[in-house]
Amino acid sequence: MIGSGVRSCFWAFFSRSLLVVLSLAVGAAALEGAARLLVWKWSREPHTYLWPLLTYHPVLGWAKPAGQRGWIRRERYHVELRINSLGLRGPERGYQKPPGVRRVLLLGDSFTEGFTVAERHTVRAVLERALGERLAHPVEVLNAGTLGYDTAQEYLFFVREGYRYQPDVVVLLFFFNDLIEAGVPGYSRPMFTLAGDRLELGPLPVAEPDPAVVRDLRRGYRLKPLRGSMALRFVANRARSGNPKLNRMLAGWGLAEHDRGYGDSSGLWPFGPPRQVAGSGLWNVPAALLEALRDTVRGHGARLLVFYVPAAFEIDVLGWEHLQRLHDLGRRWTRDGVIERLRGVTRELGVELVDPRSAMRNERAALYVPGDGHWNERGNRVAAQQIAERVIQKRMLAAE
Repeated sequence: MIGSGVRSCFWAFFSRSLLVVLSLAVGAAALEGAARLLVWKWSREPHTYLWPLLTYHPVLGWAKPAGQRGWIRRERYHVELRINSLGLRGPERGYQKPPGVRRVLLLGDSFTEGFTVAERHTVRAVLERALGERLAHPVEVLNAGTLGYDTAQEYLFFVREGYRYQPDVVVLLFFFNDLIEAGVPGYSRPMFTLAGDRLELGPLPVAEPDPAVVRDLRRGYRLKPLRGSMALRFVANRARSGNPKLNRMLAGWGLAEHDRGYGDSSGLWPFGPPRQVAGSGLWNVPAALLEALRDTVRGHGARLLVFYVPAAFEIDVLGWEHLQRLHDLGRRWTRDGVIERLRGVTRELGVELVDPRSAMRNERAALYVPGDGHWNERGNRVAAQQIAERVIQKRMLAAE
């Protein structure tokens, strides 16, 4: 009797355990199947790419292809990109400014282009609406932002093309990677050097990109499984982008990659010890380019405004502490390093500078796309509002 009871308990326990294991296996298989189906569906969407639309440019290195359209697909967003006939993202507008209209031209990189949000939510669109609501005359805002551009490309764009739009105000959106080698993989960029106080542009045309690189940048959505699992890849990506502690735990178990946050400390060098950064000459060419842009903008009867684009870790102290631990940054590294130096440069040049960090820190909702680093809709809106406030405060678009 006792032996029969033990066997009954064993088989009951075994049956329940087997049922739990089978249920987990079925659930995991269903989750994996759904993940693979989703990736397959995303990868087959027509005219959908992983990178924004680009084309080779002999002077600028790359530019947006005039008149083209497509969709950019990432895990966190799916956005349509429409490039107008003159190569700008946004509505169709000609060089000639309509009578009675005031114009603002935005120069910058991917934050300005705004490919993480629909066009109506970009800084350009929100700023145009905000100014239109508060000023007595119509305002047009044009978006010359292009993925990966630095101050040299933005200056060259204005000299060659931007002035033709007859802007009254030019807003340069400055991000810290304008100070380091960033850009678009496989593409070359124009380079300036200083000969005394004179800027000298390197040889032109810049080198054309490898066709294989161009094809790779134009590929559709693609996601590689992690340890053979697409579902695990989704979980690992979400942990890496939104939960550093979970990411470290999963990486320790071999179920995720370690978050390297800007690669290594060289990618964060603009925030390095202030004296060492100053002695490195890192700011010499960018400062000279800002001066040249100021003079050129003024020469065309417009006013220059510089808007500082904070990285997410400049808003979130926990993000900065995470990078400090990750890269073993010393105590002299400071997340205020870039804005403080930029403030000094713009003060010397007599150029208005907008620092939105306080306004962004006061926001209770997230402003950045997790794992991407660019603004979401709310981030674009706060940035546009800060620009609008300064433009109106300084009467930069006052009627003539």
